[in-house]
Amino acid sequence: MDKWGCVRTASAEGDDYRLDDELLAYVGPGRPLGFHHNHKGDLIFCDSLKGLMMLERLPSGGKWQLRSLSNFVDGRPISYANDLDTAADGKIFFSDSSIIPPALNEAVPRPCYMLTMWHGAPMGRLLCYDPATASTSVLAHGLWYANGVALSPDESFVAVVETCSMRARRYWLKGPKAGTMDTLIDRLPGWPDNIVRSSDGKNFWLCLVLPDLPLVHKVLSKPWLLSIIANLPEWMLPHKPQWGCVAKVSPEGEVLQVLMDPDGSHVASVSSVTEHDGKLFLGNLGGNYVSVLDLSGVGAAGTPAAAKSACTQ
Repeated sequence: MDKWGCVRTASAEGDDYRLDDELLAYVGPGRPLGFHHNHKGDLIFCDSLKGLMMLERLPSGGKWQLRSLSNFVDGRPISYANDLDTAADGKIFFSDSSIIPPALNEAVPRPCYMLTMWHGAPMGRLLCYDPATASTSVLAHGLWYANGVALSPDESFVAVVETCSMRARRYWLKGPKAGTMDTLIDRLPGWPDNIVRSSDGKNFWLCLVLPDLPLVHKVLSKPWLLSIIANLPEWMLPHKPQWGCVAKVSPEGEVLQVLMDPDGSHVASVSSVTEHDGKLFLGNLGGNYVSVLDLSGVGAAGTPAAAKSACTQ
């Protein structure tokens, strides 16, 4: 799915992939972000402007129908639907990043992210949509830019990334902790974006879109600066370094592997990751390509040199 709302498929050509000429579907206007297929093959996705959406596969003719599932909950609109995961029983867990909606004329919703960060207050939510009742509930609120969402392998908890706090949280669905939150992993070396289950179903892949920026922490400690910074044009903001990083994390929060491109020459601003057939497919912010990392060329430690040499765009 691209920023214009076009849904496309890509076919393998040797070691690379090329977009097919035929457009699978169009889901715009809007800004589609995280997506998953449900057990029926329908495409469920978060649209930062329209809320939780579904591209339903019709039984005849191979056509698709676009449906709105949820855009309002608990007396408040879903201002910024971001990412989701689907449970075995059909429930959809998804994030609402902020009460600040994306600008309608922006193809990339980064201004909303910047305003949320400089606002200095947590306004994100973790939500659950139940297709059996067509209802949405709030599981958690007060998250500082709620982002990536992923269920644990046994669906005992759902992980949600809290980008501006540089951590991932766990909302427990089962067991003695059900209905409570704790921390999966924190004190990350960068700003996390997406989180997904690894292909073996046992662990998570966590994307870090930017390295830690000490200047941000200094600004956030001075509230009088926040309103000034929040309204500066992007060209006046501090330079964002090119940097790429993904980490494999266990359900207990143990870091198992780190893959990094410290200068961003091959992979930078990683915002999404999918593992398939021994490869990582890496999306990014701002680029017009998907990077493919062959894990067979990367050692267990995931050295930067190995990761860079094994990656293609």
